[in-house]
Amino acid sequence: EAALNYYRYAPDWPGLLDWATARTGLADPLSRLSRTDLESAFASFGRALDRAAGELSLRLVKQDPASAARIIRSAPPRARAMLRSLAGGR
Repeated sequence: EAALNYYRYAPDWPGLLDWATARTGLADPLSRLSRTDLESAFASFGRALDRAAGELSLRLVKQDPASAARIIRSAPPRARAMLRSLAGGR
């Protein structure tokens, strides 16, 4: 559930700034980091999140399908889309 909640950060500029603010604790992340650095870090974060959330979700679906369904229903839309693509579009 916690991993899927990270999908609330959208890959657009406002989402990137929200993510960077949360990760760095800086009120203005651009005061220390460039936009290019933030975009690169967010892309790396996104790839790692997809891997980790996908693996955790697959394990949970096998162990507790009812809990998995509940968690997935309450996940942000981007998380549900990632899980659908992982399941082959189902």
